[in-house]
Amino acid sequence: MTLVVDASVIIKWLLQDSGRESATEHATELMRAVVLGEVEVLQPFHWLAEVAAVAAPRVPRNFRRSWLTGAYPSQ
Repeated sequence: MTLVVDASVIIKWLLQDSGRESATEHATELMRAVVLGEVEVLQPFHWLAEVAAVAAPRVPRNFRRSWLTGAYPSQ
């Protein structure tokens, strides 16, 4: 079986937070099926841009700034 996954499924795979993302358990089960070779997935060509648009606001601002400049804050 081949399925097309959109950014919402990929976000559920990354966050693994059923409290904030509904149907995380279903997405995790799909990931298991993909890993086992039971299901093949395709992504739209713009999936990375969609995932980045959702993930970027969740990254702390000082980390984004340090990542761009290469100067990481001290621990």
